[in-house]
Amino acid sequence: MTDMGLMRYFLGLEVDQSDQGIFICQHKYAADILTRFRMDKCRAAETPIAAGTKLSKQDNGPAMDSTL
Repeated sequence: MTDMGLMRYFLGLEVDQSDQGIFICQHKYAADILTRFRMDKCRAAETPIAAGTKLSKQDNGPAMDSTL
């Protein structure tokens, strides 16, 4: 068995190992899908949820209109 260094890709996931921890993302996978269906030149859209929003299973918040 040989040591090939730090893992970079695993099962389609990008792996970034650093002193702060191990981070996993699918940026390359998403970019490949957009290229495959010729959507890589499309305009980006805003995310419908604020970045950094914490989600939980608790039902303490106000009811939302799901049709919006």
